[in-house]
Amino acid sequence: MTLMQESLDRFSSRLLGVHTALEEQKDTARKAEQRVFALLEAAAHDFEGRTSQNTGNQGEHGNVLRETIDRVFTGFTEGILRWKEAMAERSEVRKKLEEMGSGLIVAVFGRTNAGKSTLGNFLRGKQLLDAPFDNAWKHADFSVGPITVIEKGKDSVVEINAKWFAEGGVETTREAQIFQLPGLLWLDTPGFGSMNDESLGNLARKYVERADLIIYLDDSDDPGLENITQSLLTILREGHCTLIAINHSDKNERVKTADGKTARDANGKILQRRVAKSKEDRQKQEEYLVRRLKRDLPEDQRVEAISMSLLLAKQAVAEGSDEVYAASNIDALFSRILRLIPDNTSVLTLKYRDALHNCIHLIDMVLGEEGSDEQTLVGFDRELAVLEGKIAEHEQGFDVENETRAIVAPVLLNIRSRIKNAIREAESGRGRIDVNLLIDDAFSSALHNGISKKSKVLLKDLWLETAASFEQKFPPLGTVELTRQRERHTYEVTETESYERSPEGVIETVCSWFGKSYYGRRTVKRVKEQIIDLGFSTEEAFATISREIEASVTDVVRKALEEIRHECLVRGAERVHARREILRKAMTGLREERAALAALLPAVQTAGEDVWEGALCLCCFDQPLPAICAAATVR
Repeated sequence: MTLMQESLDRFSSRLLGVHTALEEQKDTARKAEQRVFALLEAAAHDFEGRTSQNTGNQGEHGNVLRETIDRVFTGFTEGILRWKEAMAERSEVRKKLEEMGSGLIVAVFGRTNAGKSTLGNFLRGKQLLDAPFDNAWKHADFSVGPITVIEKGKDSVVEINAKWFAEGGVETTREAQIFQLPGLLWLDTPGFGSMNDESLGNLARKYVERADLIIYLDDSDDPGLENITQSLLTILREGHCTLIAINHSDKNERVKTADGKTARDANGKILQRRVAKSKEDRQKQEEYLVRRLKRDLPEDQRVEAISMSLLLAKQAVAEGSDEVYAASNIDALFSRILRLIPDNTSVLTLKYRDALHNCIHLIDMVLGEEGSDEQTLVGFDRELAVLEGKIAEHEQGFDVENETRAIVAPVLLNIRSRIKNAIREAESGRGRIDVNLLIDDAFSSALHNGISKKSKVLLKDLWLETAASFEQKFPPLGTVELTRQRERHTYEVTETESYERSPEGVIETVCSWFGKSYYGRRTVKRVKEQIIDLGFSTEEAFATISREIEASVTDVVRKALEEIRHECLVRGAERVHARREILRKAMTGLREERAALAALLPAVQTAGEDVWEGALCLCCFDQPLPAICAAATVR
């Protein structure tokens, strides 16, 4: 097997291995995103269910408790929609790319006419299909997908179903175009930061940022142009895995005859051929480009460039020449790509790292632990915590008995004249007072206002409207009968009275026979009784009625305040606590999901470390990948 065949076989074999691994890979990130939103929607359902169950009959339109809970619920449900839109926008490009197939996404960009489309055509097999030697591109198991335009740029004229990328013109690529190799999606983009059309540069960047590997092509004739490298610097600063290649690293050389003379054609024209630039010239242009980039990069960021010639690579395949193939240095490009996928396990991280980080970003965005946006679960919980603290503070100062007496006292003072008038009317009438008639609408309104004012003072900003519709009925108070007050006096008197006595002597006795009566006088003591009319029992009636009304009013007010305390404070605290529990449960679930997702990336990297021994990071070629440049492998 020749050097060229070994190089191509090594590259194609690795891609076939990646293809097998990716086909077996479950869509971990997509399922994680679904779990996140399922968790959020379940929490919103529980939140809403508790809201509808606890509406009550209190008329809570001005209730801060209700307003806060409703506001949090609204923010929560709107947040779910907003988070879904953000994720859809964030994942739009990757989803569009993955619709083309399952593979490592490699995006190529660079300056106009640097060979981006030529490189894509070479990898797709434009020369290899007709090569004079056997290679994977000729085999059925190494299937190559068609070119597909996934987004068109302004004034696009490229044929959608073209067999190959258009080459050679100025800004020939005006779309984002893609084709699939086994285990690899190759994305060809317009010139990045195109001077001819700013929209083309924006189109390129849109897709380049979602690639697993970025290949930047510069031109050997004038590498490191200021306006072009700014786009490359942006990519490098953002930590994207980037391979820098300088194409057209070849030159014209006169053909020599066997005796060392300059060869000429039949017309005497000097014959020339393309050959690789010298090792020294290639090294100089690489060093120049690296210096140009490092001038605007962090001091510890490592950058390397390789020189190559796609023209010589095509010529080598056509001629079957190992010498020309080695001079093209295309094998160095293949080796750099293979360093990205040292084993089939590690490629899973590279394939799904962006999607996993999107999901981790989603969780961070929802939790809001690193941001100041209140429209997050942490912000919602913080708002409910403030409300819960206010409720606890007010509950401690809510003394029902003292506040009941404070409400009842002024109302009873105002009713005294009404009681006295009722007594006077009873004295001139039937002497009976119906106490229930004294508690009329005005009296009820006075109590209602007293309860409302007191509850507002006690609850402050927790209760902005009338605390309760004063619908509680007073128990029947009965009728008070007015009675006259009388005093009974007894005394003793001595009186003289006559009495019939018996006859004394013979003569009186004889005379008594003929009907004569004889009388005597004596002194006696008698007990006499006198009843004094004192009039009606006015004071007693006043005291009785006052006590009866006070007891009834006190009981009603106490019950009203107890109900307010229970509904606004006790039950309110329960409502807020229940909803905080829902949010905290959701946050716990999200943090567990985040930890599981974060563990996937280092786990895969660790699994590949044995295979990575001696392999170098694409941004830091002289150090092992797991030890450095995390930004280059996991962004």
